[in-house]
Amino acid sequence: MDGTQIFTKNKQQVVVVDEMFGTESVEWKEGFWLGLDIAGPTAGVLIAVGILGLYKNKK
Repeated sequence: MDGTQIFTKNKQQVVVVDEMFGTESVEWKEGFWLGLDIAGPTAGVLIAVGILGLYKNKK
């Protein structure tokens, strides 16, 4: 598939190749993919907590 992959939090497009005819089709694969919409803020909060903990520890 050309370009970016389109996905949701619980499904992702997967290219399936039919070996007999050599054709390609797109199907939705079930699963969970952690995106930056969740991972980014979570990492920010953990970094802030770590910095705060170091600051309080040095006082």
